Amino acid sequence: MDGKYIVFTHEFIRCKSLTFQEKIMYLEIASLSSTELGCIASNGHFEKCFGISKKSASNTISSLIKKGFIESKLTNRNHTRILSIKNGLVSTEDGGVSIKDGETIDTKTLNKTLNKSTSSKSEDYLLKNKLYLQLSDIEKELYQEYLSIRKSMKVKTTPKIHDRLLDKYFEYGRNTLVIEKAITGNWKDFYNINNTNSNNTKQPQEHYSQSRGYIV
Repeated sequence: MDGKYIVFTHEFIRCKSLTFQEKIMYLEIASLSSTELGCIASNGHFEKCFGISKKSASNTISSLIKKGFIESKLTNRNHTRILSIKNGLVSTEDGGVSIKDGETIDTKTLNKTLNKSTSSKSEDYLLKNKLYLQLSDIEKELYQEYLSIRKSMKVKTTPKIHDRLLDKYFEYGRNTLVIEKAITGNWKDFYNINNTNSNNTKQPQEHYSQSRGYIV
């Protein structure tokens, strides 16, 4: 791959849904995908390239496919495996030409891809959260509606934030008005409705961020 080099972003390096080995494998596949034949590298290639076993290479590729970062298909004639990247997380540069026919990395698309991965992880965690499992169907419905509000405001809801929100909800007496107020007021957090000034729904949010020193 003379004259070729890989360009990637901080978001890709910090992507928690990929292991270090998966990131390196992804970069190699991205590089080889820019050739005329595409990435037809065998597991033996990755074994020699990275000093890992063929089984480890196979498992890593399977994981990347499962996570939606690459795809694999077989040619009709000799059933050769062709690997290709699905998400434009990196580009292979050669005089400014990228993998996808001159298309440059779209940071907005990248962030959307990474956020989707994070969101999926957050949803899986929620289904295992002990406090969430104690909620009634109505409470769960309200909580999911509130999560939709947070998403529309482009506010992330990580597992830690789920813990904090649900802890507060139970601390404030498990009153559904807590969630309803957060929904109607477009609040980024839950607040004790006994301390809420009903004439100014934004006051609790502003007061909380100033007194506690952080914003969700």
